[in-house]
Amino acid sequence: RGYSFAHNADALTQWLTQADGDVYAKLHRRAALLDSDKQLAQRLHAYQHRLHALLMLASVIWFAIGFTATYGLMQHSSLNFFLLLVAILGINSVMLLVWLLSLVWHKNTIWLPLNTVFSGSRDSVMQAITQLYVQMAQQPNARWRRGCMTHRLALCGLLGMFVCALLLLTVREYQFTLESTLLNSQHFAKIVAILAWLPQQFGFATPHIATSVFPHEAALWGSLLLGSIVGYGCVPRALAWAFCAWQCRRVMPQLDLSLPYYQNIVQKWQQCV
Repeated sequence: RGYSFAHNADALTQWLTQADGDVYAKLHRRAALLDSDKQLAQRLHAYQHRLHALLMLASVIWFAIGFTATYGLMQHSSLNFFLLLVAILGINSVMLLVWLLSLVWHKNTIWLPLNTVFSGSRDSVMQAITQLYVQMAQQPNARWRRGCMTHRLALCGLLGMFVCALLLLTVREYQFTLESTLLNSQHFAKIVAILAWLPQQFGFATPHIATSVFPHEAALWGSLLLGSIVGYGCVPRALAWAFCAWQCRRVMPQLDLSLPYYQNIVQKWQQCV
């Protein structure tokens, strides 16, 4: 693209013909020598920093959305426990289920990062960086990098919900009700027993269906709500994020030596051997 490197590319290619190491090592060494003044490295680092800042901003926004949504749901002093729980965890659970299904029915799609937002000047370096991110979106670990991002944002939203619920339960007095036309107290007892098992494993106190009609049991229902957000929301998302992060480290991207640029360099080395 007409960029002036710190050293002549052809001369470096010729000089590295007899260098030790495999093709990948020699290509990395060639790139480092070409950018010995660190101009390209600094531009790439600045671009990555801007993307990281965007992700941080998105995380704060998701936290605020979760906090605000929960605040709106808990405006009344009398709350239907199951309706509130479904409203808080319903969308998150559906999104997590869709992600799990995508692991089975994975379709290769090209995901373009938000590079156009940060494109700035359309000089040769920025064009190359944009193309680099397009190529990275086609790498095998791209789906895991996308997973890390989406699970991180969802986890921030859930943390916002948890913080808001904890704050409101601390400063306000609520009464929780169980209402249904079709279900009776025995059905509620079974549902609550199943629902309460996981929060109990994390140390959250849970109500007993036989005594939950008394006002002093509202604190236990609030504890069950918080435990459910942690057990059925935050923990699964954190595990999904950790799994994607592990896969990103396991499936590291490699240089595509089939690209004409690399093929030309490798052929020159092979002809000189």
